[in-house]
Amino acid sequence: MLMAMVMPTQKNVGLACHLGLWLNLPTFGIAKKKLVGEYKEPLDEKGKYSYLKYRDEVVGVVLRTRKVTKPVFISSGHLIDLNSALNISEKLLDGYSIPYPTRIADRIVAHYKKEQIGNHGGEIQKSAKKD
Repeated sequence: MLMAMVMPTQKNVGLACHLGLWLNLPTFGIAKKKLVGEYKEPLDEKGKYSYLKYRDEVVGVVLRTRKVTKPVFISSGHLIDLNSALNISEKLLDGYSIPYPTRIADRIVAHYKKEQIGNHGGEIQKSAKKD
């Protein structure tokens, strides 16, 4: 499970698929925002979903993970189909808006970014002003 935008390419090979090919492991993408495509808003109940379509092709699923939250966007990657990616995502829900592994990874990255900007924030802002 990768926290990656659902980004179908001309050959429908996005980040999740690339990494899966490289590692030779099953992978799929899940994101808090869509990059492309159209969908109907899923009903406001946990587990309800609709399909994300791009150029008249289904490229993902829009899953409502709990009531009164924005849905997440799921796409198949490598060695896994869309229904399996959806089923795994649903099993990893634990009351929050994004599945457990993705939420933990998101927190780790946010902590790392805060730590790095906190240590070097002034230098980053100064260099941005010079450009």
